[in-house]
Amino acid sequence: MGCASFEALCRERLDLSVTRAEQLTALFETLDADTVRALGADRASALMNLADATPSDDSVRDLLTAGLTLPSGRRLDVRAAPIRELNEAATAFRRAASKGTSKKPRGLTVDAAEQRRFEAAVKRLGRVVGDEGVVTKLIATRKESGAEAQVRLPLAAFEALVRAAAKGAK
Repeated sequence: MGCASFEALCRERLDLSVTRAEQLTALFETLDADTVRALGADRASALMNLADATPSDDSVRDLLTAGLTLPSGRRLDVRAAPIRELNEAATAFRRAASKGTSKKPRGLTVDAAEQRRFEAAVKRLGRVVGDEGVVTKLIATRKESGAEAQVRLPLAAFEALVRAAAKGAK
């Protein structure tokens, strides 16, 4: 297709990261196209993530028709839960399963230390630019460097951040 690699194809022709392309491929290999379309790719992906993380052999359909008890004991209405809560539930199941072991949990999961570092950095960012219009997300990756931070902020907040960084570099 005229690209040097799969990564180049994803980036140049599809405007997707390799991780997102692999995620979409897995969705359509696991679920039928009608289900993915009905749920939306992000919701279907979060449900697959959750089904993979639960200790029982759950499917996406199982999760949609039954309630789910989280490791904390709280009940989660999977059908009504926002995508963020579905992903947080998957993380909770993986962390609960890995307690007492030194083995890294299955799947792409941000470890607790990365999560703490991210939350501290977001707090510091808020002190510099405020919270208005700032959207942050910590993304698990397969990379040796660990998780990636995604930040969206208004231009004025970005300028304030650049000024603060320049001031700190002096």
